[in-house]
Amino acid sequence: MEKKPQNILSIVGIGTILSLGYSALNYATQITLVELFGYRLRGIFEILMSILGLTSILFSFNLYTAINLHVSKNSATPANLVKIGSSVLLVQVVAISILYVFSPKQGIVPEHLQTLFLVLLIIAAVLNHKVNEFTAILNGNQYFIKAKILSLVGSAFSGSLILLAYFLGHSEVNLIVWLAVIGPFAGSYLYAKALTLTNAGLRARAGLLNFKSMYRENGAIYLISLAQFISFKLYLLYLARSESIEALGIFSLAYSITQFLLLPATLLATIIISNRSGSLGSFVNSFKILMGYGILSCAVVKIMIEVGVLEMLPLKSLHNSSFIQMLDVMVVSTPFAVLNILTVAIAIKKNMCSKMFVAGQMMMIPLMLMFYIFFSNTSVHVSAVPLAYVVTWLVASVFSGVALRTSLRKGRVSQ
Repeated sequence: MEKKPQNILSIVGIGTILSLGYSALNYATQITLVELFGYRLRGIFEILMSILGLTSILFSFNLYTAINLHVSKNSATPANLVKIGSSVLLVQVVAISILYVFSPKQGIVPEHLQTLFLVLLIIAAVLNHKVNEFTAILNGNQYFIKAKILSLVGSAFSGSLILLAYFLGHSEVNLIVWLAVIGPFAGSYLYAKALTLTNAGLRARAGLLNFKSMYRENGAIYLISLAQFISFKLYLLYLARSESIEALGIFSLAYSITQFLLLPATLLATIIISNRSGSLGSFVNSFKILMGYGILSCAVVKIMIEVGVLEMLPLKSLHNSSFIQMLDVMVVSTPFAVLNILTVAIAIKKNMCSKMFVAGQMMMIPLMLMFYIFFSNTSVHVSAVPLAYVVTWLVASVFSGVALRTSLRKGRVSQ
């Protein structure tokens, strides 16, 4: 039996609260790591997560989006998921091993721990893959709240492990980094197994996935998600090389705050893509509200920085002048990022991912690096690191918005 359309605003409200809880817990963990070990540890953590993330998105072959849409249409997991999922995972493990062997590890990984680090990276990759699969199944079944709880449990599990290790006197940087990397995936995986055992609907299997259909039906979606993710992760790795690991830690912490502000738009996009209803009329008011929210949240954060609210907090990591300057610039990207998130969701739902639209998203991959190089060689009073990030979101969101508007006009004319 097909599920009735869910109340969009109630899902957004509850889901946003859970996402805020997850992000607040995750952010508290990041702040604690910086407070105890400095920005350098945060930078090392970001490098490891970037390697994992790039491997996952580059070599997922659109599997997770395909699972989401398959479950949404069939109310069941693909019968051949184990076979295809194992093949994708094998490619990811091989890719991450090759990347690790040829990556520069001096100053990041002690020589006597290089083999152990590779083993831990592979374990993290396996857990990440399984959690991504299960998250896609939950979203496809419209279990949006459970999907958010999945992330929340993982973050809580990781934070608990770090605190336990620290109170037991185990404060070695390498141990803490790996508890921070593997902990969230391990916690989410354990919770996913518990949900599967207690919910028969999540074990239902029907229909088959094949690699051709993964691209033929969802190729544009894959390219869009690929572009957005790769552009940022490549930028992080480039900053680690051109700036410093500490500067990378400062930038990634400021980025975490801007992502915290984007949670309502991100959750709404998930609902738009996964909801079985073909009409988007019920999303119009939410779109307007979230765009207003994006502008308002940007203004509020800038006012907080201007009046010195961060300096009043008893956290030395937030008093860092470089951190405050980066956040002050990066928060300007919030309205443009909200616009891009919602534009992409509507384009996917309306099947209007034209070549022009996809090109607008793909341009993000080189733009961030190009803008960074340009602003680094230009006499501007703002750091090139956050400025390149903001301008890239501005250009991509405007270009994609124009492309979607063009497609909508063509659609009206053809009717």
